[in-house]
Amino acid sequence: MLTILNPALHSRIYFKEALTLSQNNYQVFIIGQHKKTKPFLKSSIAIIPARIFGRNLFDRFSLQIRIFFIAFRLKAVIYHLHTPELLIVGLLLKCFTKAKIIYDIHEDYYKNIIYGGYYPFLLKYPLAWAMRAVEWISSLWVSRFIYAEGCYENILHLKPDRYIVIRNFFQPTPLVIASSPLPSFPQKRKSPPLPMMLYTGTIAENWGIWQTIALWKSINQHTPIQLVVAGHSQNNELIKKIELETKNKERFKMIGGNKYVDYQVIQTLIQGCTFGVGLYLQKKSLERRIPTKFYEFMHYRKPLIFTQNTTWNALNKRLHFGVEADISNLKETTQKVLEHLKTNFANCYAEPIEPQEYNWKFEAKKLVEWYKQII
Repeated sequence: MLTILNPALHSRIYFKEALTLSQNNYQVFIIGQHKKTKPFLKSSIAIIPARIFGRNLFDRFSLQIRIFFIAFRLKAVIYHLHTPELLIVGLLLKCFTKAKIIYDIHEDYYKNIIYGGYYPFLLKYPLAWAMRAVEWISSLWVSRFIYAEGCYENILHLKPDRYIVIRNFFQPTPLVIASSPLPSFPQKRKSPPLPMMLYTGTIAENWGIWQTIALWKSINQHTPIQLVVAGHSQNNELIKKIELETKNKERFKMIGGNKYVDYQVIQTLIQGCTFGVGLYLQKKSLERRIPTKFYEFMHYRKPLIFTQNTTWNALNKRLHFGVEADISNLKETTQKVLEHLKTNFANCYAEPIEPQEYNWKFEAKKLVEWYKQII
């Protein structure tokens, strides 16, 4: 399994796909970012660390070259790519080793480039078209494709036997017990712990970090509440702005920031929180996606405050896992959260949610069968 920007112990790459294959008698290697400098074993999976870096183009290009030479020496039967930048590496590996190549499409990169707001107007369309063209052309040498979301299904117009949808359902892992990551907040003696709202995952403006902080501040004007932000961002300037905005705030903690947070830590925090937040900005690149955190909070039966969205509203109407919020109306959202806090979110999870709605083991079976077909 090869990736550039993802950590080696990524929730999908390591905790879901790699562990699933390893438990089904595959020998699995992962090349990805990790703070360690030497290869090591974790649950019988060989982790070959790539140096942690930002989004510097030269670093990314040099890492592609390094990944090719390491991967070539492994002489794998299958090379499973998790980054579009590695498609050229996949082509070279195909030519020199005759191995099978799998391309795992985590996101719709075409839409991300056009609607994400990260690129100048004159650059984003040519870049998005170039990205899509490379993905289309890659079908000439990639053996099979995996889509990580149902809404991505066959965006590359492949024949049915060339692709499968393996969704980002939740895979429980052993929780952190010895050194609990639950942060401590100053509070009066003998007083009950304050409610805790939790933001997890990528720390980004599009992912609603500023809306989350604004909601937390607004709720605190009525009742004390803690906010924990646990996640990672490649944008160091954004992390500095958040630290400045929350400076000297006793009820705020950030775990991670410009460092990756272990997935077990995220799970332990979800288990210990009062409710989670998913106040995503409504970009077209997000409109039909189901964020992984939806499945994570379902597993632990923790309410999720999320942005109103046709797809998410319909899912919530069926499963009752959270509360819809209008992020453009802070006052209304605050009142809605305060009302639910009074009843301890009694309307959420009134009925049990079937595991096949969120549990990875159902997707794991599909992955194993798919691998058998490819071999």
